[in-house]
Amino acid sequence: MTLIENNVLKDLPDEEQQLILQTIKFHNAYAIPNMFDNYSILFLKMIRDADKLDIFRVFIEYYESPPENRASETAFGLPDTDSYSEAVISSLHNRRTASYRTLKTENDFKLLKLSWVYGLHFNYSLRIVQENEYIKILAEKLPNTDEIRSAVTGVEKHIKEKLQT
Repeated sequence: MTLIENNVLKDLPDEEQQLILQTIKFHNAYAIPNMFDNYSILFLKMIRDADKLDIFRVFIEYYESPPENRASETAFGLPDTDSYSEAVISSLHNRRTASYRTLKTENDFKLLKLSWVYGLHFNYSLRIVQENEYIKILAEKLPNTDEIRSAVTGVEKHIKEKLQT
């Protein structure tokens, strides 16, 4: 792990080092495990949101770069077709984060990123998504179908609702 290899945490108390290392282990788990106390969950939520925001940025850059400059592994080598999976669309319509297991195409991968909005924990994170127009940019990279437009509208509505509270 880079933090350990580069001694990034060396000046922190042991307890804080362990908190950081434990929460990082679960930063990309589908759901937050029940093994943490409230204090640790707060840090895990922050790390999870920061990771998603960073990945949003990276993928926006990826999709906006010329195809010949894209790293082929970035979309897990999924086929780049006009199709998308019902399971991923269903997750979006049900306001749930889609599962990697359901991905079949690159469009599914883009839709998965949209579904991450439902897994963000902090309004500040949603505000960053909104201010950077990540949803709009990703939506422009998807097929223009009623199903996808409806899913995108649902994501945008979710963001607005959360930011009004």
